[in-house]
Amino acid sequence: MTHKHWVCSATLGLLAFTTLVGVAQPQPIPSTEPANKSKTTSRKLLYPANLRDVSPALKPHVERLLAVDQKPIEPNDAKASGVYLRIISRQYAFENGKPKTGGWIGTRPFVFLTIPETAYGRDLLGTLAAIGYDLEDILETEKGAEKVAVVFTYPDKVKASDVKDGALPEDWDQRVYPATWDNIFTLADRMTTDKERWVALRPDGDGFLPAKFQLRSDREVSFIRGFPDEGKRRVKMTDYAALREIGGADWAYRQLIERLFGASEHYRGDGRTKLTLAGKRKPRAGFLEFLGPNTELKDLPVLAIVGLGTLRVEE
Repeated sequence: MTHKHWVCSATLGLLAFTTLVGVAQPQPIPSTEPANKSKTTSRKLLYPANLRDVSPALKPHVERLLAVDQKPIEPNDAKASGVYLRIISRQYAFENGKPKTGGWIGTRPFVFLTIPETAYGRDLLGTLAAIGYDLEDILETEKGAEKVAVVFTYPDKVKASDVKDGALPEDWDQRVYPATWDNIFTLADRMTTDKERWVALRPDGDGFLPAKFQLRSDREVSFIRGFPDEGKRRVKMTDYAALREIGGADWAYRQLIERLFGASEHYRGDGRTKLTLAGKRKPRAGFLEFLGPNTELKDLPVLAIVGLGTLRVEE
């Protein structure tokens, strides 16, 4: 699945992080530059245009996302309420004063979501770090991109599930799940078992198929379907770097999970985000994290879009 008045503390956290990873030379420091400045906040409500038009279900969250005096919320103090947050680039979410025509909340059939509290009182850098982006992500892929928070609820047919062990119900494609290893393994199996839910593309294929797995060959499909439970256990229990070092089938499966779901190196698999820039005294476990069905913006019953600003790199 980030902006405002905590730029100084976020920058200090980033400096601490670069020290920990042993960077010898001074590095460019990301800072948050609001895309739309106002007298009261560096964030801006993009859609709807007026706060009074925000759905009552979302309004308390939107107000706190915009409030200049809002303090960050500790992960353990935040609770699930059926309102979700997805951070994406503005160009994919907002156009001509309204949600983008043909826009989706993500690019994969199931997408990572969190709760609005994750972005309360945090600037863009702090928010990205709270949902698991690391220094390399921020410097290489997110700088210069104007980001927005899409705050929404699903249609009534999409229900929240408390399943964590992968025992998904019959209507598995209409549920929002805690982001656990067992759930992601089962989703991978279900998606590849139904031929209507995946397509084999060339490695250089650029088709936008947000409701289907994009696999590179029939062999990849067979590999996912036949990957043994013991291998899944190893993937779940072994550190990402160790899997990469060992290589083999376990690493190949882990790479597929990353590509098909966006489960990066910092995916914890226990239903919580990883606080990538947290200090030693901060909890390692972050905010609630979910896997929800990808949905077109026009099909969300209520949503609001809040501009979060743009990360700039300062030498």
